[in-house]
Amino acid sequence: MPVSMDIDHEARLVTAHIEGEAGPIEGIAALARLIAAGALPYAKLLDFSYAKPEEGMRAVRQISNYLGKFVRGKKPGPVAVVTTSEILKEMFAAFDRQMRVDRPLRIFSDSASARAWLDSLNQVPADDRKTG
Repeated sequence: MPVSMDIDHEARLVTAHIEGEAGPIEGIAALARLIAAGALPYAKLLDFSYAKPEEGMRAVRQISNYLGKFVRGKKPGPVAVVTTSEILKEMFAAFDRQMRVDRPLRIFSDSASARAWLDSLNQVPADDRKTG
């Protein structure tokens, strides 16, 4: 699963585009990069518009178990997921329930709406954000 990720420390925003097969190994590798960069508290826009879910609920469990080790006692930033796939919507809803973390997570059908929502949370000030 090709994952391209931009971590903008100044804007406190992570933008990731996921294409192709979406498996837990690649998801965990992307999370490891995000955690190593200190971007866990940043707002995240995850664009799964061209992703194909590979392993379903097994992937949700593996990724939530991995991430759970790092979010206990911390405040991760809000997550805006972009997808029109019903399977991915169900997977992210299950992920959110399993994580039991106090942070907003919403699913959108387009990246403009997702970005507008993140901006409305004042996580990414409009004056400071970079386009790309």
